[in-house]
Amino acid sequence: RTMELLRGTHDAQLDMLVSLEATGSMRQGKTIQDCTSITARCAVATTTMLLLGAAVVVFATSADTATGPEESSHNGHQITGSTLDLFQLPEPSSPSVFQSQQRDHPSWAKFQPAPRAEGPHSAVRRPAAPDLAQQKNAAATSFTVMQDSSAMTQPLPQTELPSSIGAKRSIQPPKAPTSVKAANMKSRRGSFFVLGDWGHDLKYHGNFANNSCQKAIADAMLAKMMELGDVKFIINVGDSFYPGGVVSKSDPQWENKWRRVYHQELRSVPWYSVYGNHDLYYDVCACSPDPFQCAQVNADSNNLDFFYMPNRSWSKIHTELDLEVIALDLNTLMVGWNPDLRAWRSPWFCIMHNCYDRCWGNLRHHADYAVELLQARVKQSSMQNLLVFSHYPTDYLVTGGRGPELLYTMRGATKQHIEYFGGHRHSVDQTTTASIAPHMNWLTGGGGGWGADTPHQGFVVGEVNQDGTLRTYELLVDFSLCSR
Repeated sequence: RTMELLRGTHDAQLDMLVSLEATGSMRQGKTIQDCTSITARCAVATTTMLLLGAAVVVFATSADTATGPEESSHNGHQITGSTLDLFQLPEPSSPSVFQSQQRDHPSWAKFQPAPRAEGPHSAVRRPAAPDLAQQKNAAATSFTVMQDSSAMTQPLPQTELPSSIGAKRSIQPPKAPTSVKAANMKSRRGSFFVLGDWGHDLKYHGNFANNSCQKAIADAMLAKMMELGDVKFIINVGDSFYPGGVVSKSDPQWENKWRRVYHQELRSVPWYSVYGNHDLYYDVCACSPDPFQCAQVNADSNNLDFFYMPNRSWSKIHTELDLEVIALDLNTLMVGWNPDLRAWRSPWFCIMHNCYDRCWGNLRHHADYAVELLQARVKQSSMQNLLVFSHYPTDYLVTGGRGPELLYTMRGATKQHIEYFGGHRHSVDQTTTASIAPHMNWLTGGGGGWGADTPHQGFVVGEVNQDGTLRTYELLVDFSLCSR
């Protein structure tokens, strides 16, 4: 009956019918996507609609060539109205009526995708009513993909980091979802990093030919800092500028070996520092009893252009973290790895200066003060945790001079938990050092600067929980990134 009616329809009216049929086919095509459980029925319906559309075009063509009066005896407008009634659609002159009647008709429900179950990560998206102004473009539209809105609105974060020569290297650090990150931050008071032996020099170095390992560690530090979101400071256990330290605060090594390697974000928190043996070869600090003549000493905690080091040995309380940081200058222990060398009496770098006796006297003075400072803070501090660090690991304290006094003081502390960090040996571990049980200690000299004694290159992360307890763990980089 439809085909007979179409034979007498004028061209303009046929165009409208074909357009409406095409729109219906596209709507049915969308239904295919949402009807996964009734695939066969949808396929039959789609095939029927497409064949019907093709039939409309064929018979429209034959209508133009009809010659018999009996084939064209119907009034065109009557045919159009009857045909539109068949499709349950109004005259094309009433687009608003078309939209409202089509939505209200019972048959419209079969074109609605079944609503999905709502959950915390899903959103129900119902199709909007068709717009006649957009129907001409309907044939060019593919199937609409139904996805969770959250998957469409969250871009992947990317961060660019400057390399040591000023160019940019791109990394995509693993970043926790905001809700997870916020929850973790609520469970902590804050966090910190510990790093040592990192200031690579292209001319004078050990088994690292370039600073690729140092840069890989710097990138890992930034990624972890972004993940944690609450890093308060970075402990630097020394040997910051190989081979012999900086001579002043205008030394270009500050820029080349620190600022250009470690991203601005990492330098937005204070770097709590001490001198390592390699930092004293060129520094006038070795010969001067005045710490404020030292090139690395900086007592202004707000001046983040340099390390924070108010004295050769010093302490700082963080009441918000319930901890105290204690830095010890123990450079009389440089050769503590060899008990036959009497570590307390072998400051080799003093030979580089024309003030050997004064250099040696200064070192003894600073070491004595460091021992007395630690003893006083263990006795007086009311903080739950003491973060103690020097350039040397605990096994260097075993022989010579007042080293054993330091071990005795830390092992005997009962009021606080002590976590000790030392460098000098180029690795990150807890297995090669002397125990200070019941407390903990780390070797943190695997900063990628001079070379590697083991493949364990990286840094230590500390997290302070809300109850004040301390959690520390290593974060190592892929050793293949460390050229040898």
